[in-house]
Formats: sequence, structure tokens, C-alpha cells
Amino acid sequence: MATRLSLAVIAKNAASDLVACLSSAAGVVDEIVVADTGSTDQTREIAAGHGARVVDFPWCDSFAAARNESLRHATGDWIFWLDADEYLDEDNRQKLGGLVAAVPDANVAYVMKQRSHAASGSAATSVDHVRLFRNRPQHRWRYRVHEQILPACTRPGPRSAGPTSPSSTPATPTRPWPGVLRYRLWERFQSRQ
Repeated sequence: MATRLSLAVIAKNAASDLVACLSSAAGVVDEIVVADTGSTDQTREIAAGHGARVVDFPWCDSFAAARNESLRHATGDWIFWLDADEYLDEDNRQKLGGLVAAVPDANVAYVMKQRSHAASGSAATSVDHVRLFRNRPQHRWRYRVHEQILPACTRPGPRSAGPTSPSSTPATPTRPWPGVLRYRLWERFQSRQ
């Protein structure tokens, strides 16, 4: 059976960025889930137009809660997440597709470098995030602000059901993925100069 990949996104009034985000994952992911936290622009319509399952999630002052709502509706074997103003470049679309095609049936998560370019003259900022992880009930975001998935991905937990599967599997360190996620802020700065 082929591995299914869900893209999980949270959004609020992201109409200006969402097309690039969702288009960059099209053809790589099997489903898109957008948890909308109260948009008053065309965010919901744009997401639906890209085939996303859009779920309403009233903002409760917690990024983790909003992200977990998108996970609750995801049906893929693996989760890949993006913010509404982020996107994959073509090289990393290919890397993600290849990785998902060969991903092991193990308790692993994959780290991706997010590169945010700053205004002219400033250095780019790079941050490592766990971006790809198994869709398991114990893999849920923590912390209201600066939410994290890594603690959940490194805890032992139940494996998928199977007659010879042990009841739990030891945590495996996250694996690096030599990809770079582009953040749209750079394009915004470029267009203003």
C-alpha cells in the first residue's frame, strides 16, 4: 500500500500567501487540511479551491491547539506541515516526494531547515523544524506559543496495529532532511524595494 501524506496548515486571513503555499505542495501530498482560525478574507475559498478540507477552529490563543485541530482531520500516514506564508521550492518538492516514497515504517521524524530571508543587507535566518512525522494519536503539538512537535515525536508510543508488532517502539532520533523551506517574507521585502 502506498504511503499517504497529509499537508496540515493553519491560517487566518492568509489569502495573499495561501496560493503559493498550497500550490507548492500540490502533487506531492495526498490531502490538504487547513484549520481556519477566523478568516474574514478569501482564505477559506482559496483553500477549498485547491482541494483542501477546510475546518473551522475558533482562535483560542494557542497555536498548538490550532495545529492539533488540523492533525485531528488528517487521514494520511504521515504529516507534513507548512505555515500559510511558507512554500516549497521545486528542488525541495522533489526531495519531499522521494523521501515520502521511501519512508520507513518506523518511529522517525524528519527535520527541515526553514530559511527566512530578511531585508537587504541583513543575514538570512535558518531554523530547523520537524516538518515530517508519522500521523499517530500521540504526535500532538505542545505549547501555546512557539509550539513544538519534537517532544511528541521522540516519545515511545504504540505502533500501528499488526499481529507481530510490539506494543511500543523506542523513540528514534529525528533524521535530518537536507532541504530548505522558503519563507515568503523575502518576496514581500523584494517587492517593496
